Amino acid sequence: MNQRHYFLPGLLALLLLLTSLPQDVWAQPSAPPQDVAEPLQGVAIAQADPPRTSGAMKVGVLDRPPFAMQTESGAWSGIAVDLWRMIAEREGYEFEWVPIEDAGEAKVADGTVDLALPVIATPSAAASVEYVMPYHTSNIGAAGTSSVDPWSVAKTFISWQFLRIVVIIAAIVLVVGLIMWLIERKANPDEFGGQDDGIGRPRGWLHGIGNGFWWSGVTMTTIGYGDKAPRTTLGRGVAMLWMLVAMALTSSLTASIVAATNLDSLGRLNIPGDLKGMRLGALDDTATADFMQDEGLDFTPYDDVEQALQDVSGGSIDAVVGPVALLRNSNDELGTGLSITQSNASPSRWTMALPKDSELRSSVNAAVLDLTTGSGWQSLVNRYAPDS
Repeated sequence: MNQRHYFLPGLLALLLLLTSLPQDVWAQPSAPPQDVAEPLQGVAIAQADPPRTSGAMKVGVLDRPPFAMQTESGAWSGIAVDLWRMIAEREGYEFEWVPIEDAGEAKVADGTVDLALPVIATPSAAASVEYVMPYHTSNIGAAGTSSVDPWSVAKTFISWQFLRIVVIIAAIVLVVGLIMWLIERKANPDEFGGQDDGIGRPRGWLHGIGNGFWWSGVTMTTIGYGDKAPRTTLGRGVAMLWMLVAMALTSSLTASIVAATNLDSLGRLNIPGDLKGMRLGALDDTATADFMQDEGLDFTPYDDVEQALQDVSGGSIDAVVGPVALLRNSNDELGTGLSITQSNASPSRWTMALPKDSELRSSVNAAVLDLTTGSGWQSLVNRYAPDS
């Protein structure tokens, strides 16, 4: 048979053989998914953390308003929750929420979850987990009933600071009144005195100076009864100048009186001084517990901030101590109307916890730094914690 007769059947057989081979013989080595490859540039895929290569990350979330709150429908929101959503979208992480009751670091350390939030960074837990960069700092605060003791109010007005301000005000008013008396005593003797009208010259002077003091006082306080008014051109010029100066002086003196008498702090607790001898509750986080122990304060531990605030409102305890942002948010949500006092002691650094030596730490840290220094971060914080 001619060789041409074998060419066509042979070509068909070859094509059938090629098409029957497995497709992976011809496939090029596939690149890792973008959500895995980008965060791990320069790192072998075999070295990736399990959450990166074996399905969605398990993100443990604790109910800690305003950082994490769960609605009735089961949805999560809050400062830490919204921050993690932005990080996950930025880095391409797939994740699922895993509600946990407490001890977020312990859940990360034993592998129950791949990341926990929100948690407070503590030296003791840092030995078993990796903390990412803190995204919020909140000082220790105390929530108690707002009650003002009348004696406390009275003491503010007999303090040396308040009396010193009164003396300074009186001296200024007296000097202005004396100047006005010197100017008006002859041209306007009926209103500012100074004439010997039968009561003796020394008494007449004192009477005139007293009238000037009275005019200066009512003019400074903008009352202006109108019973006394300068008539000379110089006297009216001094009066106009004194009115302008008095407006600024009154504003500054009001602020000074409030600061000196400490009126704005009445009903608030002085931390830690006022806490001694009180029936205290404290949120069972390490930072608060360490603070209470360092100050030698006995307390009842609480896992639930809402229950602690309700016990204060109901009189079971006198005050509860914890991170001030948490106390303020829960107090507003419950409407308990307690007085929240912030201290400068023992700042709580809110963060997220990862497994020890996690390769996610660098990429998450970079994302936290970028997002929390952006223009919209403070707006997000103010949405959940306006008083922060």
